Amino acid sequence: MAVAERKMQDTETRLSTMDMPRNGWSVAARQAAVSWVRSQGLPSRRDEYWKYTRPDTFVAAVAQDVAPEVHGESDVFDGLDTLKIVFTDGVFDAQASDDLVLEGVTIERLEATSSLDIHWAKPIYGQLEAAGQVPIARPLAALNTAFAPSGLLISVETTPIKPISILYRHQDTGSDVLLHHVVKVAGDASFELLESGAAGARFN
Repeated sequence: MAVAERKMQDTETRLSTMDMPRNGWSVAARQAAVSWVRSQGLPSRRDEYWKYTRPDTFVAAVAQDVAPEVHGESDVFDGLDTLKIVFTDGVFDAQASDDLVLEGVTIERLEATSSLDIHWAKPIYGQLEAAGQVPIARPLAALNTAFAPSGLLISVETTPIKPISILYRHQDTGSDVLLHHVVKVAGDASFELLESGAAGARFN
């Protein structure tokens, strides 16, 4: 079998295991991203950019089992006054998180807005990933744009009094996590976004 044909077969096998939202404000960007993935294929060691890497585990249909995190960076920002948001194996953990309220900032969950037709994130969702495909193709970024079911939509209108800290926890040995965060910051504002922890057995 030709290398290119095998690559496309492997790509379709991976895509067949994934679900993409079928309606809402992000659909057009998601459809464009999955079309790009299908046209280019997911990476293999035959690709120049990946020749020193083993992308097999990134593109396999099923994530390899990885032992849950026991020690790591999970508590690295606990001593700071932050608004803490926790994802456990890619799922928003409301009980472990603070309320998504911070003066000057609007914070929403991607999945909670997915059925809306209009949203401020619509014009920018996936735009950085699409622009970043040149000069080096980044198929895993496009895969994320197309299929990520969860994430945060953060709009910063005025500089908040404290950072936002996103904590990722890994508990399921076979968790396969895709998260997509969209951040928009007003021209006269700034803020700090902190991320820590192991998100899952496989994390895009």
